[in-house]
Amino acid sequence: DLSLVNKSVTNCNVLKLYTDTISNSNNFDTRVLYRLTPKVDSVPPSSNVLNIIISEHAVIVAQPNDISECVGGNQQMTIAISGGTGNITYQWQLSTDGMSFNNVPGATSTIFTPPSTTVGTTYYRVVISSDVDGCGPITSTAATVVILADPSVSITAVKDIICEGETATLNANITGGLSSTTIQWQSSTDGTNWSDISGATDVSLTTGALSVATQYRVIARQGSGCETTSAPLTIQMGSCNGIIGDFVWLDCNKNGIQEPTENGIGGVTVTLRGTTQSGEPVNKTVVTDNNGQYRFTGIRPGKYSIAISYPSTMTGLAITLKDQNNDVVDSDISPDGKTEEFIFGGNQISNDFDAGFIDVGAPTVTAASELTVSCDGAGNQTELNNWLLNHAGATAIDNMSTNIIWTNNYTALTKTCGGGAESKVTFTATDECGNSSTTSAFFKIKDD
Repeated sequence: DLSLVNKSVTNCNVLKLYTDTISNSNNFDTRVLYRLTPKVDSVPPSSNVLNIIISEHAVIVAQPNDISECVGGNQQMTIAISGGTGNITYQWQLSTDGMSFNNVPGATSTIFTPPSTTVGTTYYRVVISSDVDGCGPITSTAATVVILADPSVSITAVKDIICEGETATLNANITGGLSSTTIQWQSSTDGTNWSDISGATDVSLTTGALSVATQYRVIARQGSGCETTSAPLTIQMGSCNGIIGDFVWLDCNKNGIQEPTENGIGGVTVTLRGTTQSGEPVNKTVVTDNNGQYRFTGIRPGKYSIAISYPSTMTGLAITLKDQNNDVVDSDISPDGKTEEFIFGGNQISNDFDAGFIDVGAPTVTAASELTVSCDGAGNQTELNNWLLNHAGATAIDNMSTNIIWTNNYTALTKTCGGGAESKVTFTATDECGNSSTTSAFFKIKDD
């Protein structure tokens, strides 16, 4: 409690005002009454009562809050006080360095929305004043406002051209902005009307089975002002029913052109390599059938080349002449066993990738055996004919042909009997491509 304190003035000609120090530990308004009573001729006249009101200072109970947002954000800062008296005013101030502050024009409320048009960091505080003498001003702590650029969002697809009925996998890449992000995938078939995809709130999206070209985009939200929509990405329906073929053959006459009499080669490995339009690598292998035919089916548009392997069970082969001006029946393989790279369109059928081999190896023959017989007086025709028919016991094998043709150059015996009745015969084994090998032996007749 505060109570009146009596003070005596001994010099009645001089009145002095004594100022007492008054404490107010309860922090509420306090009224103190002062009366000056001089003693003159023992008559105690009294002065008027002087009222002195002591008011409490305002106290900040909620300091301005920090803000992090993107350009265009609209978060607010607030200040709250307790106590104070008189006409309380507020003035927001800003600083770019946290040290030198200047008033923000018009920012005189307990609520303030800092501008968010420019990327950067700004510091804000509030000066609180009262029109009561001695009651202020007081200044809040400085709050930090960080304005960030909007996040950057892009999307990619594992492959953006798919076959009808397939699914597509897309991924969103988000950089910048704030750390916490919510995602919403949207789709559209016309690029104008967009719809949220239910449950599609992850950075990765696997679509359902698609039957038409569909566009996708991502909306990334990170809080106040931080919302960005990616550019759309279109998943296209590819033409997936392409066919590539056709024929591997033995080019016996070595002219690089398929002839009606030339046969296909079975068991040859053919490899299709390349990349689809959507960037998917392709590496497919087939083997020619017994007629030399091959097929690749279900081929998507892209860029490819074909490689032909040499038959593993055949030797003495080489690749025939290339591109003899007729794609239907000529060979398309370079000496390295590959075609040139080619562009393949949607649902295209290309049955004109042929490969011709030439046979550069002659049959391998064993030596013919000499035969000496006793003279029968008639030229020993039966024995001679059997010897010639069996090509003097020689045999032949070929890397390509099982149909080996034997010929010989026999004309006649020098004599039918007696000394010198003999003939040297050369036997020739020729494969189906005209490659030949020879062996020679004597047929002799002796007199017993």
